[in-house]
Amino acid sequence: MPRPTQPLLSTQNITDAALQSVEETGDFSMLGIAKRLNVTASSLYTHVSGRDRIVELMRIRIMSSIAVPEPPAGWSERVRAWGWAYRRTIAANWRLIPLLIAHTERTDIVFDIDNALFQAFTEGGFSPVDARHAISTLDSLVVGSVLRLATPDVAWTEPPTHPPGITDDRRTNSPVRPDETFEFGLRTLIAGWTARHLLRLLTEQHSDTEITSP
Repeated sequence: MPRPTQPLLSTQNITDAALQSVEETGDFSMLGIAKRLNVTASSLYTHVSGRDRIVELMRIRIMSSIAVPEPPAGWSERVRAWGWAYRRTIAANWRLIPLLIAHTERTDIVFDIDNALFQAFTEGGFSPVDARHAISTLDSLVVGSVLRLATPDVAWTEPPTHPPGITDDRRTNSPVRPDETFEFGLRTLIAGWTARHLLRLLTEQHSDTEITSP
């Protein structure tokens, strides 16, 4: 009997099965993956150490398509491009978010992206502490924006009797598009970061650090 051209079990098809399960149910289990691949659950451990490793394999899969642009692009251009790329990737796999944030990141690809972002901010004149805060804030904007995409088209309804105010404007104006909201948030963050660090530089005496314009 000829040997199969592809292995019956590998980290690749284990990852595929886990991603399919998360897409359909929001989670996965070792037994569920085994059933999808028509193997025993114990055989999975020949290729992966357990659930945590599978989460990391899924993280690697989706994060591998994201890159931070290299110089000579300015720091704000690099940060903005990464923000949009990250959002597109996470939006296509939004059910993974609870699993990813619940597990410690251990993959090289995540550290490579973090280092590239850190370099972009520090080359723009940000202190290491401010750069770390900025990266965390950017991550929060992206994840929050993606979770907003998962909400119903009608996310709220007003009570039968309500005082006049903001709800009247929300009812009469055109709905806000999520992409426009994300772009607004991203530009607002970049403008705020720029203003904050320009102010810091103006108030620091005898500083040789310069911040580049976006």
